[in-house]
Amino acid sequence: MAGPELLGLAILGIGIWSEVKLKEYFELEVLKSYAIDSGPRIIIAAGCVVTIVAFLGCCGAWKESKCMLICFFVCMLILFCLEIAAAVLAFVKKDKLLAMIFAMFLVCRID
Repeated sequence: MAGPELLGLAILGIGIWSEVKLKEYFELEVLKSYAIDSGPRIIIAAGCVVTIVAFLGCCGAWKESKCMLICFFVCMLILFCLEIAAAVLAFVKKDKLLAMIFAMFLVCRID
């Protein structure tokens, strides 16, 4: 039962590590126009959300609390809707997204 909580904590740890150790790389002048420095913060936020939602589900099932399980279901439903919205947005704007990714790789390329 502790799998999702540990995964959330692992994601949180990776985000904190990348924020602390890789900060100097995100401050390069070349990368400033790509807002790449928000990556570790997004990972930290995702780790927190996964940990909290997994904790709600685990405790709700263990205590057989209807309220916690309903909160868990609502959180999962919201996350699912956000994932679908992100997938649709990526599909609709795939040309712009691919151009931005290729431009970033060309700028960051090491010869």
